[in-house]
Amino acid sequence: MSFPLRAPREPACDGGPDEVVLIVEDDPDLLELLSIWFRGEHRTVIAALSADEALARTSGVIVDLAVVDLILGGLLDGWQLIPLLRTQHAGTRIVICSMLDPEDHPAADETLPKPCSRGDVSRLLRRLEQAS
Repeated sequence: MSFPLRAPREPACDGGPDEVVLIVEDDPDLLELLSIWFRGEHRTVIAALSADEALARTSGVIVDLAVVDLILGGLLDGWQLIPLLRTQHAGTRIVICSMLDPEDHPAADETLPKPCSRGDVSRLLRRLEQAS
């Protein structure tokens, strides 16, 4: 998959079709499913199977929301990726998508527990919109 770069702008943070969602998940089937669900909510999706791929795909792109699995294959895991995303994409909201207990998560704006459903994604986006 390849995604075009967008012109620099302030993060949308209000949801809707201008919102760019980065999904970082090392399970290709779950990555595809989450991508379909977020696109179904009229979001632009950047999908990445690893932290390294996520950083490369989002260089120069404004990311509004990052959905990050904590246990990732590759050199970096989700715990290492989150501070890098916060540094490189100030203002990006972070959602942790993990089967780990929430008390084991780093600081984040929201969580999306695994397994999840399309309805969970919709409710997550509504909560984030209400918090904006």
